[in-house]
Amino acid sequence: MEKSETLAERVQFLINSNNLSVTAAAQKCGVPQPRLNDIVSGKTKNPHSGTIDKIARGFEVRAGWLLTGEGEMYENLPDGGDGPEPGTLIYYGDLLVKTVIAVENLIREQKADLPPEDRAKLIEIIYEMSLYRKHLMDNKEIRKILKLVG
Repeated sequence: MEKSETLAERVQFLINSNNLSVTAAAQKCGVPQPRLNDIVSGKTKNPHSGTIDKIARGFEVRAGWLLTGEGEMYENLPDGGDGPEPGTLIYYGDLLVKTVIAVENLIREQKADLPPEDRAKLIEIIYEMSLYRKHLMDNKEIRKILKLVG
């Protein structure tokens, strides 16, 4: 797939490539149909992280790709080694959800005004660092990165 410009285009691509209706896709992902419809129509441009996680899981794609359209669309699975190579984004649902929640909470706490693309990149960076370390970065470390970005 060519790089899609919007989240709506990427979700619509997933729905079409799976020969699903929006209603069937919503059921597949465990997302309310009106919410998925709002994403596909472009009405909702920055959905809740839990919604992104459900859509990514439902279609078995990388949440980072779903958010930004960058990188590989499908998950890379670990080969049983010491963990992923730095720079390789691998989808581990719980770690990703915890990363998104931690980053969003700190952005709110810091009252940082980051555009969605910068939020997605920040989440991806912290997620990759957490994967490399094999645990979620603590809030103090995330705050330092947020200060550099924000």
